[in-house]
Amino acid sequence: SAYVMTHKNVKLEDGRKSGSILETHPEDNGFIIGQYPSYFVAEGDIISAKIGFLAEEDGSCGEGDAVFQVGYMIGDDLDTYRALDSWHEFCDSEFRKVLIDLSGLVGKEIHFILIVLANGPGIDDKAIWDSLGIMR
Repeated sequence: SAYVMTHKNVKLEDGRKSGSILETHPEDNGFIIGQYPSYFVAEGDIISAKIGFLAEEDGSCGEGDAVFQVGYMIGDDLDTYRALDSWHEFCDSEFRKVLIDLSGLVGKEIHFILIVLANGPGIDDKAIWDSLGIMR
């Protein structure tokens, strides 16, 4: 079944131990959506994260295959949802570093939304958001 949880000091697909991470595990052909509290975007803000998969006991991460997406909506109006960026990730022993420039949203109060979509079977889709945050 689908779940979301946080971890610390777990093994990741690139072999390193994690700090604080957000693990999302969608069901087969399913998705996980997380909405964050409202945020006022300031000059110089960027979203920074590393994305990939959790490793199993043997160090592998199986057939992980998922799409990660970061978006936003204005207020509580889902009709205003816009994707900022999207990445199709496979279990390949590497984490992808992502940076999203928020300069086009300066002065707006928005809700950030994270989405992870299973691309087929979700059995190995232990999708990780590592070091996720807004930097200035």
